[in-house]
Amino acid sequence: MLQGSLSQEKIEDSLGTSQSQYDCRENGLTKISKKECDKIAKVLDTPLENIYEPEDGIYVLNNESVSGDY
Repeated sequence: MLQGSLSQEKIEDSLGTSQSQYDCRENGLTKISKKECDKIAKVLDTPLENIYEPEDGIYVLNNESVSGDY
């Protein structure tokens, strides 16, 4: 969990979610979309790369899905 409820409240507000919905994301029960990660990164004032990893080696290049070990 994030340190301090103020940060968590800011993230919940930026995502437009309730505390219970945010808890599901934080605990891995609900996936966090890239769009949501963008919003979280802005609230935390950190680069997106610090908190977002593409899923299972699937990357989108030039609007085409590519998978494999890169």
